Amino acid sequence: METYIENFCNFNKSIVYDFDICYGGIGDCIKFFLFLLEICIENNIKLFYKRNYIALEKYLKLNNAKFYISNEEMVQTYNLQSKFDVSNIKEPNIYYIVKPTTLYQSFNFTYLKTKASKVFTFSPEVLKRADDLLLDKIKEYTSIHLRLGDKHLETDASYVCCKDDERKFSIASLRKYITENKSKRLVFFCDNNSFKNKIKEEYPHVIITNSFIGHTSLKNTTDAQTLDSITEFYLLIKSEEIVCASYSGFSLVAALFTEKTVIPL
Repeated sequence: METYIENFCNFNKSIVYDFDICYGGIGDCIKFFLFLLEICIENNIKLFYKRNYIALEKYLKLNNAKFYISNEEMVQTYNLQSKFDVSNIKEPNIYYIVKPTTLYQSFNFTYLKTKASKVFTFSPEVLKRADDLLLDKIKEYTSIHLRLGDKHLETDASYVCCKDDERKFSIASLRKYITENKSKRLVFFCDNNSFKNKIKEEYPHVIITNSFIGHTSLKNTTDAQTLDSITEFYLLIKSEEIVCASYSGFSLVAALFTEKTVIPL
């Protein structure tokens, strides 16, 4: 990574990562950029992150400002319409724009080698909000994350793109884990506030965040919801263990920052 950054200005081919509203959540934003970064490191290609001036960019930051680029700075563009193929990149001084959808079929977590914390960081607002969300202000805890899916988001359904998105999970396994790990400080995260409160009522020793839940990919998600979502992501990173009650890039990508092993239920 260090050698790549040192030689960055010497590369004559460029890819621009274009992540905008409705292109995915926090985990998607990070994992696809990291995936492209590995490709660019291997092939001596400049990788840029296009500024779309969305709320996510205010709170999730890149460590190195070299990566950022604006529309005004992009002199020429070539839009990749098909499956991403690095062999297509032949001409210098052209910005090849890559959206996350281009990478769906080729992405693989095992391909990621660069530690996420070397690439991404969080704004001061996130660090401050973290103290507000965890009212108990605990420092050592185990995170349990359950993603129910877009079908169960508590928002105006007309803004939800994937209305049938529903994640499978075992309520029995979730309850078993909580019951058998009472000695641990357990913080429960969920994309559905009603379900989160239900677990808290059933297991008073479980800690929940005082957050305003929202999916950062939706157009009706407020700035405050975006901040809270990114802050919960940050809190997952800071936990000693991450327990995943259902499949979600949110928890899997959080683990990339500290190279923790996610514990599935």
